[in-house]
Amino acid sequence: MELAPQDLRDFVRENSGLMWAFTGDSITHGALHTLGYRDYTELIEERCRYELGRVQDLFVNSGISGDNSRGLLEGFEHRISRFQPDLVSLMIGMNDCSSGSGISPLEFGDNLRRLIDLLQAKTRARVILNTQNGADLLNAPERSAFPDYMQIVREVGAENGVPVCDHLRVWGQVQHTESHRFFMLLSDPIHPNQYGHRLLANTLLNWFDLGPMASLDLPASGM
Repeated sequence: MELAPQDLRDFVRENSGLMWAFTGDSITHGALHTLGYRDYTELIEERCRYELGRVQDLFVNSGISGDNSRGLLEGFEHRISRFQPDLVSLMIGMNDCSSGSGISPLEFGDNLRRLIDLLQAKTRARVILNTQNGADLLNAPERSAFPDYMQIVREVGAENGVPVCDHLRVWGQVQHTESHRFFMLLSDPIHPNQYGHRLLANTLLNWFDLGPMASLDLPASGM
């Protein structure tokens, strides 16, 4: 997997006391499907504040279960900009792509662009886009367009010079080579369980060149 751009990695390494803001839908919220274990944002906090000794770093998670890109725009001030973060990680799309959402691919891309514009205009943050975890689309047919929406995330990132951490590509590699382990990462067809969140955390940490976590157990070696 590709690393984050060198200037972003340098920014994180050379600055202590960063404010990290994560936002998105239920996958970032970490509700229910982690079975009481830490979600990926909490695991990243553990890696930074304890294992790496970055004790002055602060973390906020404003993900909301069931949310979509419209909700992020509507709640932008309350959920993101008022914290004046140094880093903002956006992970959204699983609900946008649902056949009942009413959010077309065109609107989804426009919403991502508006979020990037708002972040650049109203905060000092370095912005990161994320694709989401892999899903069992055979059992979630209402989300059959999910890969197309994740491709939009990649394209919007490239168009706007915003780096993208491509979780879906990592999960796709697991699904292709070790399909039995892929399903061990999911709580249901679309939500990662505690092991899925560990893969999300390590993917983002490795992307920043900050990981992997020393204390992170996964259901099988090589994840």
